[in-house]
Amino acid sequence: MFQVIDMHCDTIPALQWKEKQEHLADADLQINLDKLEKGEAKINSSTNFPHDIVHSYLKGRSYYRSNIKEDKALEALWKALPDTVQGDGNTLVVRDGSGSMMCSVDPNSSITALEVATALAIYFSERCSGEFKDNFITFSSRP
Repeated sequence: MFQVIDMHCDTIPALQWKEKQEHLADADLQINLDKLEKGEAKINSSTNFPHDIVHSYLKGRSYYRSNIKEDKALEALWKALPDTVQGDGNTLVVRDGSGSMMCSVDPNSSITALEVATALAIYFSERCSGEFKDNFITFSSRP
């Protein structure tokens, strides 16, 4: 069994963060998460993709439920994603939420096209500037 004594958030590859945090005692995990929230520590998210984080949030849950509990580690990973948009203009993001998006993006993965579309919609809407910042629209039979 893997055991972590002192975990430095900024040295752990992003894709291993969730796996490694399971080996920390609750108190140690809370200390690391508190440091991340206060900006006293960083988390490595440079090799992460937005859909990896959305997939972790939605794993085994319905897309139509709004009772998803906040995960501080995933939130820290999200905030640490590199900004490739840099406030680009007045952009309205549109996400496809139709049933065809429930297909897997890769036969060896459980990540769906809907998770990728949702992640990109959130990512771009948060990072663009202008009147549509932090908003996106969707189309589906049940938007």
